[in-house]
Amino acid sequence: MPWQLSLSGELAGVSAEALLAGMAPMPEDTPAPTAPEALLCADKPNWYLLAYGDQRPVPPQAQLARGRAGLALVFSQLQKSGEGARVIAPHRQGVLALDITPAAEGIVCRELLMDGRWDANPDFGPVLRRARQHCPQPAAVLMPGSGADNRLERLMPFFGEMAGWTGSDVPWQFAEAGMALETAGALFTWAWMAQGLAWGQWQGDAVVVELDDSPMMGLAVVRWQGSEG
Repeated sequence: MPWQLSLSGELAGVSAEALLAGMAPMPEDTPAPTAPEALLCADKPNWYLLAYGDQRPVPPQAQLARGRAGLALVFSQLQKSGEGARVIAPHRQGVLALDITPAAEGIVCRELLMDGRWDANPDFGPVLRRARQHCPQPAAVLMPGSGADNRLERLMPFFGEMAGWTGSDVPWQFAEAGMALETAGALFTWAWMAQGLAWGQWQGDAVVVELDDSPMMGLAVVRWQGSEG
């Protein structure tokens, strides 16, 4: 099922549209002007995407997903229900929301994988191997974080499982480069990726890697599907 993705909200006074355009940096000392509750949607299911360990209360009209990998869980639920949803990710400087809407054309999630161990050191090797079976050589790999944080360090022990994803003809994309979006970066990266696929920046399958300080990893194999199928 194709999905259209639309990003809204703002961080440090910078709109989601401006962030996607790469127009404005985020001042670190700007406080959050918008409460997450202000973006709750009355006509579709709501999800809160919170950082692992974030204990803030979740409104009764929203479901909870934790960590960047939680977004793969949300997409998996929507694939089963066929319904759209709004995913809301609070940030210390604001809030972002991603509307996921069924459509005639849009991104198609060919595979959604999520793995890890809540009570032990996670081994991401099995989920990487399964993803490579479905997508041996992607058009692009969307990496979590800015490239200057610790996300790559967590992946380093598993680089041997990423054969076919690391050559010069497979670009690694860091949508959040130069920004510190934390868990909200998952919403930004998916919207940025969908925009690139719609514009034809990449042809074929893209892989989205979702990894942060939680013990879970999410992986998605995604491509663009036009209205002609």
